[in-house]
Amino acid sequence: MLRINLARLRQDLEDLGEIGKTPEGGVWRSSFSEADLEARRWYLQRLQDAGLQHWVDAAGNIYGRVGEGSPAVIAGSHIDSVPNGGRFDGALGVMAAFECLRTIKDHGVHTKLPIEAVAFTDAVHGPMRFETEAFGDFVILRADGMPSYNFAAAVDDHLMGVTTVIRGEDHVTNSGVQRDIMAALGAEPDAIRLAHLPLLVGSEGEPLSKRLGSLSLRALRADGAIEAVAASGCGIVLMHMQGEPRTMQLAPHYGDVVREVGDFLRARRDALVAAGVARERIAIDPGFGFGKTAAHNFALLARLHELAALGQPVLVGLSRKSMLGQATGRAVGERVHASVAAALLAVQRGARIVRVHDVAATRDALAVWQAVIEQGEGK
Repeated sequence: MLRINLARLRQDLEDLGEIGKTPEGGVWRSSFSEADLEARRWYLQRLQDAGLQHWVDAAGNIYGRVGEGSPAVIAGSHIDSVPNGGRFDGALGVMAAFECLRTIKDHGVHTKLPIEAVAFTDAVHGPMRFETEAFGDFVILRADGMPSYNFAAAVDDHLMGVTTVIRGEDHVTNSGVQRDIMAALGAEPDAIRLAHLPLLVGSEGEPLSKRLGSLSLRALRADGAIEAVAASGCGIVLMHMQGEPRTMQLAPHYGDVVREVGDFLRARRDALVAAGVARERIAIDPGFGFGKTAAHNFALLARLHELAALGQPVLVGLSRKSMLGQATGRAVGERVHASVAAALLAVQRGARIVRVHDVAATRDALAVWQAVIEQGEGK
């Protein structure tokens, strides 16, 4: 009869219980919080160290496995937790299943059916906090710096004097909020007109352009995507991302992040040029925070000149990113100074386009830098 290593299981539970530990003695790892992501990365490393087959599916569920074929016998639970849920909340089911797989592998046992241990995603929701960059360009923030609405476009419309707005019908339900935002910023309510076009979707249900015949340009690898860009005459920004948005931050891994990102961007640029897209229509974006740890992001910033050497304008989006929070310990709404410093460092290393939230502060810093550069060149 096989017996699990109880001491090893107990140690795993204690180690996992340190992630998200609260002063009151409980554990709080709400779904998709930084603590939850850290726990997931820890569990993936444990699976790898044990020599087990392991993978993450499109929903972010983490699997470990012994044996071949299908169907599989599955055991597990979740490793996120309710507030002050305790170190056994969900984690016991996952780690017990994991210990069973390790024991089976350690003893070289071959089972009739494969056995899998799974850590399910999104099993428990408590009060949740998200990094701003996870949702796009938030500019409407609460007093504590956390995002309230993702309606940056409504602010942009007002600032540019746009009063007639045409968007996809997926925005019908938030039209009232868009109108309220524009009016709060000073627009005349009666002058705001909103219209909506039917939303086109691809074969997998993904949103496409509202223009008839448009194609998904996902990574420019969908059939016909490059040809669609070439025929459109539009400019294009090529961005690097490892994985997909829902799971990209679970376990980013590179040998040399700068070289690999550069190779990807060069290959996509060359594919566009070969299809007839003029090089001057192409910009590149290393994708800070998209499938990258803070260390990867800072390496990309430090060696940004290597990407600029590809000969395309480099666009960077560093403003208020979590990497800056990790370096400074500041919350999202307190990262103005760090964001300005990051933008300046990026421009010094070859960036030509910077996406920022704090435009005036960034502009002033760049103006001072430019004045110094001009004086230096004049001597």
